[in-house]
Amino acid sequence: MKIYDTIVDFMMQNEIVSQEDAELYKFGIEQGVIFLINIITMLLIGIGMNNFFSCIVMSFTYMNIRRYAGGYHAKDIKVCFVLSSLLIILGLFYVKLLSYWVGFKVVTILFSTVMIMGLAPYQNTNNPLDQAQIIRYKSKTRKRFCSALIIALILEFIGMNNMSATVVTALFLISVMLAVGAIIEKVCV
Repeated sequence: MKIYDTIVDFMMQNEIVSQEDAELYKFGIEQGVIFLINIITMLLIGIGMNNFFSCIVMSFTYMNIRRYAGGYHAKDIKVCFVLSSLLIILGLFYVKLLSYWVGFKVVTILFSTVMIMGLAPYQNTNNPLDQAQIIRYKSKTRKRFCSALIIALILEFIGMNNMSATVVTALFLISVMLAVGAIIEKVCV
């Protein structure tokens, strides 16, 4: 028996949750635990790579835009966890690369702009969108992307190259996940 079952059983015994709502609560608790594990892992990676603040800024920027932009989603939770952890690690290495090469940062911005503006919102089989959602998500993605890009440019202008590179890296990672989603869909169809 999973811990989620135990918690929900306890809640039902104490009449906090009804029998018909039990599955919904199990799902919610499981998702909350998974989210917490992912956040703790992200923070530990940031600490381990001696780049804690960049890890937080990159992850916040990424999650803030990706929730509307969409992109590739692993079908298995363990694969998702491993890929997410690798994405953070590779992203933090990429931040260091972009911090030193402004020309490469410009190319990354151009690539990210084309991919995000062209592909988002990308829907997958787990989350189909109706036409109204597509229009709303496209607008939210573009507004958040433009805001992040403006922040990156301001950070660059005031000499905070590492933080600028961090925001640009988050945009790049979103564009990569959009491209991977589109490629996998074409290959698998």
